[in-house]
Amino acid sequence: MHSAETCTNDEAECSIQVASIILEDLFPKYVEDLGFHIHDNYEVCKAYKCRMEMLEEKSGINLSKIRGD
Repeated sequence: MHSAETCTNDEAECSIQVASIILEDLFPKYVEDLGFHIHDNYEVCKAYKCRMEMLEEKSGINLSKIRGD
């Protein structure tokens, strides 16, 4: 738990790097393993439509034509 103690610049920088790794690398992988995805604002979502749109963006394939939408 944080005790509001002072720290060195190196300790502060290390803490920021650890938090960045957790937020930007580990958390998105964990969320994806659970079947969810994350929007740009770090909103966790499980909407099927969003997932299909993300797949279209990554693949460059218009999946609505395949689905018959």
